[in-house]
Amino acid sequence: MKTESEIAQEEQAKANEEEAKTNEQKDAAETLAEECRVALEKAEPALRQAEEAVQCLKKNHITEMKAFTTPPGGVVTTCRVVLALLKENIKASDPDDKIWGKAKNIMNQPEKFLERVMKFDGTDIDQGILDQVNKIIDDPAKKYTEKDMSGQSFAASKLCAWSVNIVTFNRIYKEVRPLQLAKEKANEDLDIAMKDLAKVKEEVRKLNEMVDGLKEQLDEALEQKRIVEEDAERCRNKLESAEKLVKGLAGENKRWSENVVFLKANIRSVIGDVLLAS
Repeated sequence: MKTESEIAQEEQAKANEEEAKTNEQKDAAETLAEECRVALEKAEPALRQAEEAVQCLKKNHITEMKAFTTPPGGVVTTCRVVLALLKENIKASDPDDKIWGKAKNIMNQPEKFLERVMKFDGTDIDQGILDQVNKIIDDPAKKYTEKDMSGQSFAASKLCAWSVNIVTFNRIYKEVRPLQLAKEKANEDLDIAMKDLAKVKEEVRKLNEMVDGLKEQLDEALEQKRIVEEDAERCRNKLESAEKLVKGLAGENKRWSENVVFLKANIRSVIGDVLLAS
C-alpha cells in the first residue's frame, strides 16, 4: 500500500509533466501570435491607404461626380466596382447607363453614401463579388488606378484607391484568417491546460501539506519516544541502585542480627567478668 509521501511524489511528477506540456502549448501559441502579427502587418498598409483615400472625400466631391451628364468611362468603371463591393446587386453584363443610373441614385445622399464606404467591412467580401471586381482591377487595359482616374474625377480617383486597397486588404486578411483561427484555438487550449495545471498543482500542494503535517507528527512522536526512553533508562538506573542498596542493607542486617545474638548471650556474664576483673 502506497504511503502519502509516495502518492505526493507521483502527483508531483504528473504536475511536472503537465507543466512541460503546457509550456510547449504556450510556446506554440506565442509562435502563432507572432506569425499573425507579422502577416497582419502586411495587410494594415492596404487598409490604412483605403481609409485615407475615402477620408479625403467630402460631400461636394460626390456631388461634383454625380453632376456628370455623360460620365467618363473611368468614372463608370469606378462606380461599377464600388457598387459591387457595396452589394448593390449589379451584374458584370449590366450596361454602363444602368450602372451610372444606379450610382447617381445612391449618390443622391452623399453623406450616407460616404458613411457606407467608410464603415465598409473589408474582412467580409463575398468571393463572387471579388471575382467580379478583380476582373476590372487586374485588367491593365482598364487602367484602374488612382492616377489614371485623377484626370477624370477627384472623387472617382479616391474611390478607385479605396476599392483597390480594400480588396488587397481582404486578400491578405483571408490568408491570415486561418492563422488567426489557429491562434484562437491554441489560446483556448492553453487556457484550459493552464486551469488543469493549476488544479494539479493545488492537489500536489495539499498532498505535500498533508505529508509535511504527518512528518511533523512523526517528529513529535519520535521526540516523545526519546523522552520516554530516557526516562525509562533513568528509572532502570535508579532501580538498579536501589537493588544494590537493598542487597547491601540485607548483608548488614544479618551482621547486626548476629551481633545482637552474641550480645544477648554474653550480657549475663558481664557482671561476673567485671567482678573477676576487679
